[in-house]
Amino acid sequence: MGLEDGFDRDRQLTVWRQLTGLARNDGFRGLAVAAEMSWALTWDVDADALIGYEATSDPVFTSGEFSAVCQYDARLFDEEMLERAGHAHRYTMSLGETDYAIDYNRLLIYAGDHSELAGEVDLANVHFLEEMLAQLLAEGDAELDCGGLRFVDARGCRVLRDAAHGDHKLTLKNVPDALARVMRVFDSLEPDG
Repeated sequence: MGLEDGFDRDRQLTVWRQLTGLARNDGFRGLAVAAEMSWALTWDVDADALIGYEATSDPVFTSGEFSAVCQYDARLFDEEMLERAGHAHRYTMSLGETDYAIDYNRLLIYAGDHSELAGEVDLANVHFLEEMLAQLLAEGDAELDCGGLRFVDARGCRVLRDAAHGDHKLTLKNVPDALARVMRVFDSLEPDG
């Protein structure tokens, strides 16, 4: 789609719905796209309009038939724009030479030479935490720095506690006092085995 008439959020969302319908009509379960976002620079799209589009595009994803990855090249976009784009998405990844960072619904995971968990763990992201811990422990024992955690609900506490007591041990470092107390309560509730 050309942007000769300018960028229009509603028109773009309609295009995604139409393309998803075509994919479904062709026998596919849905449509997955990867959008390399430098097109917005080429067409001189207003940053506020782009971020507004990114932040309000959830309706095209609700059926589960459409998924998208928006790729912002850090060499082309300034730091402020990258931060704004990151906040407009529920799930962001930053890839480095030897490490990566993931932000999923306020849960931040940094992996590489030093693995770290920060932000908040709650019902919105606890399943993602379980998946990430399984990957981290797939090869053996691991360490996880929890110093950046600001909130962990009871389910998140249990997930971390279970990972620390699994076949492959997860050593938790810099555990906030409140989390350590809740995990001790969970330990005391376990039947003697």
